[in-house]
Amino acid sequence: MQNPPNAIRRGVSLVELMVVLAIIGLMLGMLLPAVQVVRERAREAVCKNNLHQLNMAIANFAETHKKLPAEPVADHVSGWTVEILPFLEQRNRFEKLPVGRTLSSVPEAFRRPPAIFRCPRRTSLDEWNNAEQTNAHYAFVPTRGRKSYYV
Repeated sequence: MQNPPNAIRRGVSLVELMVVLAIIGLMLGMLLPAVQVVRERAREAVCKNNLHQLNMAIANFAETHKKLPAEPVADHVSGWTVEILPFLEQRNRFEKLPVGRTLSSVPEAFRRPPAIFRCPRRTSLDEWNNAEQTNAHYAFVPTRGRKSYYV
């Protein structure tokens, strides 16, 4: 039995299906770079916020102690990253840290600094794991005479 000439066709041809899939593929291809840009901007915002928090913590440390944080001693738990922990709402971590001990004698849990010291845009440094050094991404640089600083 043949279909009448003015019968409604209810199926989808292979060509129509391929055209729809191609359009969806093109739309996704245009959308993914935009998503990556948004993710990168979010990482940048987190990095800038970390820097702001670090600057505020160092300023609060300087205001409280009337001096800038000390420079780190090589191969020892010390330095500005340790001294400003209470000003970053990390007092519990600060109190548990064995300040002054050598890095090799410190448990593994204390070798990795809090997330605020790592910029999410620099993921390659997160993969670098040297037991002799902490891998903070930011550097505290006091200016001449240590009366001011920048991070």
